[in-house]
Amino acid sequence: MKRFSLFKTIGLFLLFLHFTSCQEDKPLVYELTVDTSHIEFSFETSVYQIALNANYHWEISNCPDWLTVIPASGSGNTRLTINCDANTKTEERKAELKIQCGQETQMLFIRQSAKGILAFTLSDTLVYENPAEIPLPVSHSVDFKLTVSPSCDWLSIFQKEKGQYILTVSLLKQDLYRTAQVILQATDYSLRDTLQITQTTYTHHIRTLLEKFYQETNGSQWGNHTNWLSSLPLQEWYGLELKNNRLIKISLSNNNLSGNLPEILYELSDLKELYLNNNSLQGSLSPSIRKLTNLERLNLSYLPLTGDIPEELWSLPELRFLELGSNSFNPVAIPYKKLKKIKALHFSFFPLLNGLSSEIQELTQLETLELFECHVTGPLPPELFRLKNLKFIQLTYNGINGEIPPEIGNMNQLKILNLADNKLKGNIPPEIGKLTQLETLDLSTNELSGNVPEEIGNLIHLKNFTIRRNYLRGKISKKIQQLPYWDTFDLSFILPQINGFLELE
Repeated sequence: MKRFSLFKTIGLFLLFLHFTSCQEDKPLVYELTVDTSHIEFSFETSVYQIALNANYHWEISNCPDWLTVIPASGSGNTRLTINCDANTKTEERKAELKIQCGQETQMLFIRQSAKGILAFTLSDTLVYENPAEIPLPVSHSVDFKLTVSPSCDWLSIFQKEKGQYILTVSLLKQDLYRTAQVILQATDYSLRDTLQITQTTYTHHIRTLLEKFYQETNGSQWGNHTNWLSSLPLQEWYGLELKNNRLIKISLSNNNLSGNLPEILYELSDLKELYLNNNSLQGSLSPSIRKLTNLERLNLSYLPLTGDIPEELWSLPELRFLELGSNSFNPVAIPYKKLKKIKALHFSFFPLLNGLSSEIQELTQLETLELFECHVTGPLPPELFRLKNLKFIQLTYNGINGEIPPEIGNMNQLKILNLADNKLKGNIPPEIGKLTQLETLDLSTNELSGNVPEEIGNLIHLKNFTIRRNYLRGKISKKIQQLPYWDTFDLSFILPQINGFLELE
């Protein structure tokens, strides 16, 4: 009996000890403190440490993916390390971390500033031998400094006004070529940007580009490469023209150029005329064509070029004459509103998505319009006949329908009108007789009907007259037969119709 009482006493004692130890594991009052509740990070990768004091197990939650806390849980006092990734966004980032210790909670508020901005808004720059001043625009949200590397006496930087810097380049006297970097460095951060400045003589630079162009287009196989790669002046190289020591023209049409259309062409920024038609150059037009800001005439017809026509082509400020026929470009809509200075458009053998839209009236300077087999459909828009500077209209092998509007008589500068191989209907309008400068009239292979208007006899400059393969009837008046060049006309181009023959009066 005494032994049982002893065991009972020992059991109660052990139970008391267990209860007492549990009471020590869970304190009556939870304690949790941190030495700061607000942390500010810059936009760069950063690390911050804080002291955490607790008398029980604690755990951190609500941590976003751009923050890492080590350790994220534990027991008792510790030191937290908070790693913050770089902010690559233009908005600031915020987080609210929750630290839980039993029933006690602490919030840790973290803010990271938006991405820092520090960059030149000017691309790498080439200058020629004469002294120059180059503005150095800088986009920034932090303090910075500018230096030149390697240090040299031909480049210097001065501040024109607050935040506006000018880079001065001295005269290139003896060297053919020199280069240096302008370094943009943040004063308090690791942000930086560099700008390459190259100075060379104009002739050396152009020769270098032309030599690369020659190699990339298999110059040794050209039909004519007289003086290319020689030490003779550039104006003596075949197909080149210079004015005031500037390369303004490359004319290498039908000369057996092959390979891809070289990107270096777009570096010849003084070019006013570029003729590479009727060669075997492949590839596509690059958006870099925007660099040819002086280009007035461009002929890339009869080349196996593919891809999209870049928007930058339409925006060339001086472009006046454009020929892109017989390529394999993707279908395109001509942005007429961007071509208000254009004088000649030559397209053929690839689809135009907008054809002859009403926006063509924007081309008030247009003198030549050639859309040969370009899938143009619909009627002739009245807006076309408001272009009184037009001298040449070539719209053959399309699907143009409807009637020839009488407004055509407004085009008193017109010399060539070719509407052959379409689906035009109705009568030939007598107003055509007002086109007193007309030399060529081709309305063949349409669905025109009615009589041949006597007013065509007013066209005293008419040298080519073709109206065959229509549904015309009746007789051709003596007035027409008295035209100065009537005896040179081939009647087989005039009389035969789809359902019979016209007759002479």
